[in-house]
Amino acid sequence: MNSCTVKLWYNKQRIKKSGNVSLYIQLMGDQEHVEIPLKIEWPLKFIDQKKKCILPRSGDDPDFMVHNSIIERERGKYWKVITDFLLREQTFTISNVISEARQNKNNVGIYEYIEAKIKARLRTTKLKDKIKYPTAKCHRTSLRWIKDYTEAKHVNINNIDCEWIERYAAFLSGYMQESAVHCRVKDLKSYLRIAFKERIIFDLDFTRYDNAPVESDPVYLEDSEVKLLLDHYNKPDISRAEKRDTGAFLFACFTGLRISDLERWNKSWVEGSEFVFTQVKGRLSARPKKPLRIPIIPLAKGFIDDLQNETFELTTPQKFNFRLKMIASNAGIKKNLTTHVARHTFGTQLAVAGVPVLIISKLMGHKKVETTMVYIHIAESVKAKAMMKLQDAFAGW
Repeated sequence: MNSCTVKLWYNKQRIKKSGNVSLYIQLMGDQEHVEIPLKIEWPLKFIDQKKKCILPRSGDDPDFMVHNSIIERERGKYWKVITDFLLREQTFTISNVISEARQNKNNVGIYEYIEAKIKARLRTTKLKDKIKYPTAKCHRTSLRWIKDYTEAKHVNINNIDCEWIERYAAFLSGYMQESAVHCRVKDLKSYLRIAFKERIIFDLDFTRYDNAPVESDPVYLEDSEVKLLLDHYNKPDISRAEKRDTGAFLFACFTGLRISDLERWNKSWVEGSEFVFTQVKGRLSARPKKPLRIPIIPLAKGFIDDLQNETFELTTPQKFNFRLKMIASNAGIKKNLTTHVARHTFGTQLAVAGVPVLIISKLMGHKKVETTMVYIHIAESVKAKAMMKLQDAFAGW
């Protein structure tokens, strides 16, 4: 065979109740043809039968670009193989084309695959596959580390096994803490699982790498350290920007707000002696989220009363975390302050005060009580240390 056509194909005799038809890539040569399923479907009435292409279902169809890109990618894959055969003036069959295309498919680079998959997951409308922009940002950070480790060279995704990940984790350990290594490896393994489901890879050897999370108690501020920050906030010579950022952090210490909600904070949320808002964090779901109602104690209210505008005017979490390092140094706190330390401080304060775990869980917006139990564990540790101080006071008796 010296020629072959590649086009979109569907079976007119198999229309689903929804009006959709399954889509295929059809390879047609001399008296033979093969239909390769794309595992996607489209309404028959929105398929151009002459041009063999799909049409948008509306003026702003969110699925059209994604589905069309899949079709063009697959069609282009087979055209490239056919072109290579023709350039080599080599006789071929449809079976040769399919076999060659599969070999090329199995030579997908890990960096290129994850990069394309992140973009696809941002665009898709399928809730089980979709990711939010902040999640995509974290995944791209993991992708940059993979690129650094591979020195931007092509690495076949099928060559990544348990030993490869072990070497990669060892490389990361030279630049970051164990918890960060866990996150980077977790992202890599999640995309390898997606590749397995898509039949890009066929070996699950990478799952042998045990990427168990590092168990450690969250960092929180003790009462004495919170008081140091309060003193720093009330200094007469503190700059407006530093006072604002210190106030934002302290406000989170007394309300439990995540950074994703703190940077959206607005005085319009206040309703009497509490504020009402809907959390940003949470898996994408068609189910609407219930708003949280958080009581505002007078100490916390003072920080928002001091605001010159309606918000805390925060920029990015990265910049805020950087400024918190300076604030900790100026306030005489030796702990590594991050935005999440404030939330941990809130949970720990409530647990030490004896607030029931179910109430703490509700105030912090946890989906599972098990997530809140870490603060109960810390509270027990704090109480044990306090009792040992009592023992030390009477040492020798």
